[in-house]
Amino acid sequence: MARNISREELIKRAKENLCLIEKRLDELDFLIRELDNVISCKIRSSHEYSDPEINTFRDSRDMLFRKKKLLLRKKENTEIFIKKQEELP
Repeated sequence: MARNISREELIKRAKENLCLIEKRLDELDFLIRELDNVISCKIRSSHEYSDPEINTFRDSRDMLFRKKKLLLRKKENTEIFIKKQEELP
């Protein structure tokens, strides 16, 4: 059974979600930087750009970039939703 949620409650929940999204984006940025550091160190130590281990780290970093891109889109949509809800009479 669906329950009616006030517009204020919707806005409040959207703002809470926005905070969670921003926190997750910060975490992803940190992980991406760390993987970049690991990749750089591995390349320096092995002098090989196509080492399977390095490629695994690159794949992981690329996956995090895709996740970040999706989260940025979600953040943008959430901000638009909040703005439109706040503009309603």
